[in-house]
Amino acid sequence: MASSNSPSCSLPTGRWEHDVFLSFRGEDTRMNFVDHLYAALIHRGIDTFIDDEMLHRGELISPELLKAIEKSRFAVVVFSKNYANSSWCLDELAKIMECRDQMGQKVLPVFYHVDPSDLRGKKGKFNTAFQQNEEKFRGEIEKLNKWREALVTASKISGWHVSKAVNVGESEVINKIVKVILEGRQPDGNENELIGIEYHLDALISLLCMEATEDVLMIGIWGMGGIGKTTIAQAVFRRIAYKFEGSCFVKDVRENSCSKRDRQVLQDKIIRDVLVPHDHRVRIQDLDHGADMMRKSFSNKKVLLVLDDVDNVNQLEFLTATDEWYKQLSYRAIQYTGYLPLALKVLGSFFRGRQANVWESALNRLVKAPDKDIFGSLKLSFDGLDDSEKNIFLDIACFFKGKDIECVTRILDSFGFNPIIGISILIQKSLITVSNKKIGMHDLIQEMGWKIVRQSLSNSRLWELEEIRDVLERNRKLKNIEAIVLPAKRFSLHDYEPYDRERLGFSDEVFRRMENLRFLVVDHLRWQCISREPTFLPHKLRWLCWHHYPFSSLPVEHMRKLVGLEMFDGMIKHLWKGPKVLPNMKFIDLGYMGHLTSFPDVSAAPNIERLILSDCHNLVEVHPSLGFHRRLVYLDMSRCTKLKCLPFTIGMESLETLIFSGCFSLERFPEVTPSMVKLSELYLNNCIRVEELPSSIRYLSGLRVLNLIGCEKLKKIPNSVCELKGLKHLQLRNCEKLEKLPEELGSMENLEELLLGLPDYYMRHLGTRPPKSINCGILTNLCSLRKLDLSYRRIKEKDFPQNLHALSSLEELHLSGNSQLTQFPAGISSLSNLKLLELNQCCRLQNLHALPSGIQVLRARGCSSLAKIGDLSNECVWLYNVWFFDCHKLLEDQENGPYINKMLEQYFLKAAHPPTLTSLVTWLLAQTMDL
Repeated sequence: MASSNSPSCSLPTGRWEHDVFLSFRGEDTRMNFVDHLYAALIHRGIDTFIDDEMLHRGELISPELLKAIEKSRFAVVVFSKNYANSSWCLDELAKIMECRDQMGQKVLPVFYHVDPSDLRGKKGKFNTAFQQNEEKFRGEIEKLNKWREALVTASKISGWHVSKAVNVGESEVINKIVKVILEGRQPDGNENELIGIEYHLDALISLLCMEATEDVLMIGIWGMGGIGKTTIAQAVFRRIAYKFEGSCFVKDVRENSCSKRDRQVLQDKIIRDVLVPHDHRVRIQDLDHGADMMRKSFSNKKVLLVLDDVDNVNQLEFLTATDEWYKQLSYRAIQYTGYLPLALKVLGSFFRGRQANVWESALNRLVKAPDKDIFGSLKLSFDGLDDSEKNIFLDIACFFKGKDIECVTRILDSFGFNPIIGISILIQKSLITVSNKKIGMHDLIQEMGWKIVRQSLSNSRLWELEEIRDVLERNRKLKNIEAIVLPAKRFSLHDYEPYDRERLGFSDEVFRRMENLRFLVVDHLRWQCISREPTFLPHKLRWLCWHHYPFSSLPVEHMRKLVGLEMFDGMIKHLWKGPKVLPNMKFIDLGYMGHLTSFPDVSAAPNIERLILSDCHNLVEVHPSLGFHRRLVYLDMSRCTKLKCLPFTIGMESLETLIFSGCFSLERFPEVTPSMVKLSELYLNNCIRVEELPSSIRYLSGLRVLNLIGCEKLKKIPNSVCELKGLKHLQLRNCEKLEKLPEELGSMENLEELLLGLPDYYMRHLGTRPPKSINCGILTNLCSLRKLDLSYRRIKEKDFPQNLHALSSLEELHLSGNSQLTQFPAGISSLSNLKLLELNQCCRLQNLHALPSGIQVLRARGCSSLAKIGDLSNECVWLYNVWFFDCHKLLEDQENGPYINKMLEQYFLKAAHPPTLTSLVTWLLAQTMDL
């Protein structure tokens, strides 16, 4: 395709009489490419003007043809080898290019066995043709120049190339041309003039699942007469019909389906509109023949069919002829489910897309079931699942209802159940739901799952206390057990009393006999599951969750299949000593392990992806092997308050998130290797002893977030930070020792957030002077910056960047506590995207003038010198939230009175806007305090 310099915007519709004008050289393409293109355009309902050569009268192009070009919204120009031999074609092209430039006509060139460069007259047939034209029209220089200019311009427009060298068939090119024209046509109706219709159109289109490729979808628009159902349906049809291989809008179905003959006419219209050109007659023998023709012809097409004015389902019979067989099967299904909506929903999901013989077979099986209750109806869907899907369903029914889907997916994946596809199938079959990232299941469906486990898979899953106690005390069928989840109980103070703990019968011997245990959860302090420290745990265990574990070590020697380990607030002092071979371990969560002092060697556990050691307050060190773990993606060591040192160098090549928040004793962040390109988020906030970052931070090329908030001793930022071209969030709030930024920081074009402020309590509680003004004048080219915080940084007017307009994306500017600021720099009005301006405690600020017109929130609490504000309600039309609390001088200057009254008047007029109440109260408070 040639390069494109043409506009791609949608075209106005009011002046067009034709959709397409076809320009071509008849002797080259009329009987082949153009003929096929014209047929395809007409078939899709595209009004196409084609010169039938009856308009040719002499050498001059006819007025009729000129008018046809002007009245066509698209011009498809088929350049072939003899195109330039025809002065008629060249006149057409010159007129087309004129309409393109002056009227917005869209030009679609097709280079039919010619190269776009040929049009420039440098070589080939076009060169010969131009030499002949120059001889023939020697005295008409202006016409020759216009032709040449039109050809050169057309050669640069994006189009389609049809030639033997390009491996694209003519039919594919024609389909693409048709699609572009359909997409570019605006609806011909007047729905754009109807207030509020866009909301309804968007809502309806969102229900249509346009991306679906195989599903058959039916949407109904229901309501009383005259409310606009037909208008909405027509508007949607015009807007999306081009996305389908065939489409038809059938009007007045109720009136036109009274007799068989009427319904046969409807079938004829649908088939003609969807399948064949409009002038072709389809012979339909009867309703069954028409329905069969539609079923066979439409089955492999994406078709949009809109039926207007339907008030009875019987009026749809002409689509499928007789549906008595399916009706009978549906009535049987309703009877067998006891008319229960839930059972019908599940059964309907099971029948969806299946043939009638499958319906009948399933219903026969249902009627033979020993129990005719709801359980039998629901179990049909369960029986249709494969083994992995059944296991997922039963695990959710017994353990995971109401749980976070991401966590559940992680656990189910550790069992090898392929949960991503399995969960989607359960949703499709209406056996589970997912809402707000939580898995849901109807109580009746859950009870069905429990019943299946107890009847058919005895002891495979244990989740009730009495059953667990009974199985352990009697040593019954321990080999059958796959999963045990001890039920959680509500927290109470008595849970800490040893005599109140439930004693269960776990022991090394019991664990040895649980040969198939894959999942064990002990999730409450109340359970004293085992009387002495275990020396053995089942070797097939995949996921172990044992919170409040009461012993100092864990036997992991035989747990080679373990994938997940969660142990919250336990007594463990060390996980293991020396390297332990744990090839399947992926997830470790040891939060709040108050007795853990070190983290062990993980060199023989190469597949760990997530490691959480947060709030391990006595953790002092980690083994150096962690620093070069190759699969670790997420590492959280937040609030390990005694952690002093890390490996000198780290090179975790898969790491994406690294969290050291609140590690108060950490003095140094390690050097990083060039392999850590995937690290996206680094949190060192409240690491109060860290004084600097290594220059090797430049290797973190994928870093998006760098959080250093509250690093009180941080003195400088290395220049190498400026090499992080992808950095979006640089958070340096409350870094009181930081007084200078790297000079190149101001050129970080992708930075969106820069926080340099100090909090207000720094002045109020510490009683000290804030640091020197930071060098914010370097912030000159931060074109993507959206939020800037310079609170309490002693900023003066001269400290601002000279070219404030370069901060063109800025939306929030926080300048509170800058007591040296008396007025704004003149360039602040150029910040056209600024929405929030915060100026609290700027006690020397005297006036507010020339604020950005788009500002919405203005906070100026405690600006004791502020005396003039100007006509803010006129200058800032979007302003809805204003705080001038404790700004007494505003009320002393009578010139402010009209502005204040006008602002209050506008707030009353906009009373429907919730924030105006806050603004009004703020004004009243200010006046009351002054009185």
